[in-house]
Amino acid sequence: MKTSSTAPITLPRIVSQTLPRPFSGLLAMLAVFIFSSCASESTESFDDMSVTLTDHRGQTVTFPDDYLGSPMIIGYIYTNCPDICSLITANVNQIEGLVRESNPDLTEESASNQPSYILMTFDPERDTPEQMAKYAASFDMSDEPFHFLTGDSMAIQTVMERMRVRTSVSYDTVNARGERVYFLNHSDKVYLLDDDASLVYEYGGSMTSPSMMANDLSNEL
Repeated sequence: MKTSSTAPITLPRIVSQTLPRPFSGLLAMLAVFIFSSCASESTESFDDMSVTLTDHRGQTVTFPDDYLGSPMIIGYIYTNCPDICSLITANVNQIEGLVRESNPDLTEESASNQPSYILMTFDPERDTPEQMAKYAASFDMSDEPFHFLTGDSMAIQTVMERMRVRTSVSYDTVNARGERVYFLNHSDKVYLLDDDASLVYEYGGSMTSPSMMANDLSNEL
């Protein structure tokens, strides 16, 4: 996994110094060991999950199986969120527009490398397919290539645990009509997966520049 960052890195000033031959040889061997170890690290992949979910069109889908073959942008939201979920959703919408502008071949819906733009809820109790459809429409994201996914609580829990999305109830009450009202604290994440569902980048979903994420996605096409 690579973590995208724009923060400048200040390197210390290096003073040239000649080491005794035994020490220089030892350092060379250590360097070979370190770099070979780094090169052998495996990329985190989610291609073995095969979780059954439902999209905002009411279609049953298998995640990530049905989206393999092209890269994916995935944001994690709930539709009753009062703040950052709207920013995450708007960012994903903007990423799609920027990628389409810079890749004219993607204007055809049948393009084989068309990315998938996925918004997945971690609040399936309230976020039914119908609710997800209303939410998608409010951002003008009802059509392809957008996919708003929900499912039963066990399926959603499986995905969120695997993708390290954390949630906790921050406010919970019952209103005058006897309806439960609650809000969630949650992770602020957008993932970029490649066409094999391997993690390429993990972003701060509401904070990262859409142009940066769009550029990273374009590099995967």
